[in-house]
Amino acid sequence: MEPHPTDRKPAAVPPRARIVHRTPGRARLRVEGHRHDRAYFHGIAQRLQTVPGVSSVETNAVTGSILIHHTAEIGPLLEHARRSAILVMAGEGAVMRSLSRIADAVTTGMDRELRRISGGQVTLPLALSFTFFLMAIAKLAQGDFRASTLHLLLSAVQAANARSRPEEGEEMAESAGEIA
Repeated sequence: MEPHPTDRKPAAVPPRARIVHRTPGRARLRVEGHRHDRAYFHGIAQRLQTVPGVSSVETNAVTGSILIHHTAEIGPLLEHARRSAILVMAGEGAVMRSLSRIADAVTTGMDRELRRISGGQVTLPLALSFTFFLMAIAKLAQGDFRASTLHLLLSAVQAANARSRPEEGEEMAESAGEIA
């Protein structure tokens, strides 16, 4: 009897993935070629858990999604995953790596500055959450109940739930965790 397609073992060839969403401490990847293959995604999750800087990994075989919560910069983390033959980023080249490093530096710098100015009370995900929430409230007050308005509310919730990494060598302030 032949095994069910969703029960196959992960292939030896690393999957091609692309980043579909990223916030500090969190990245969602999409692997199109293995949708509905639970065993494949289970194997990828187990291997990603071994990468230094990965806090947790969640997968969804139906959507081909991999959610990585991380404490290290995502660029070097994905590079380690590539060298370990766990994942290969689709369309990755020198320009994409440079842009990724710049984006990481900008978001990390913004998060660090917000924490410094607020004494650790405000993080970038919290500020984004508040901004998205206010934008959605303004649209709702104008009677705009379209999907884009609801998407702003969803983005506010997602940003509020994003895990933001603390400054190197320091713990997040307890009150900042209570606010988020």
